[in-house]
Amino acid sequence: MQLLRKLFGKQRGRERLMVELPVLIGGSGGDENRFMTADLSETGLRMDITGVASPGDLTRGSRSVALAIVLAEDQDPVSVYGELIWTKPEEDGKQFSGWMFCDYPGDSRDRLAEFVRERI
Repeated sequence: MQLLRKLFGKQRGRERLMVELPVLIGGSGGDENRFMTADLSETGLRMDITGVASPGDLTRGSRSVALAIVLAEDQDPVSVYGELIWTKPEEDGKQFSGWMFCDYPGDSRDRLAEFVRERI
């Protein structure tokens, strides 16, 4: 949390929903990677990336990365672009990452907001 304050000069602006949802990174040509959220807000998420050797494996050198968040199996995923802000290894061997959303194509922002607000 202190890192976020240093980076942005303030605390998170949105409440976080503790939820595990599938997230697909990459998405083109079937070479996507599948991870799970640890929490989600309208503006970002925390994701379990255990097993990823390097953050560069996720971003492939890009600042913003296409993320597809599966809110429900019977719906199309919510597509957003996110920036990897931090990664942190845990004592139990898991690795987590924090992502800030930077672009919301189509109705993605509205779908995310509705999903989070209905559950907080």
